[in-house]
Amino acid sequence: FSIQSRQNSPSASSFFADFITNERLLSELRSVSYDIAITEVYDYCPIGLFHMLDIRTTVLVSAVPVTDFHADVFGLPTPLAYTSSKAFYQK
Repeated sequence: FSIQSRQNSPSASSFFADFITNERLLSELRSVSYDIAITEVYDYCPIGLFHMLDIRTTVLVSAVPVTDFHADVFGLPTPLAYTSSKAFYQK
């Protein structure tokens, strides 16, 4: 589980713990051969689930620009259009 989910959203962490220990559900999900898995870059738990289900192709989507943190976590190059961490009025 991600550190973010444990610190900021105990209910989300509990949900994923229940989800990945539900053998009946996991068995049903494993019975299907998935070509691709798509998730929002909100939490890292789905990525672990995709690994558990042996889904090799994953797509991470984000409604916001890639942050330096996410670029580092996923081994992506730093975004070319870098935006300062300072707000407009702080510059």
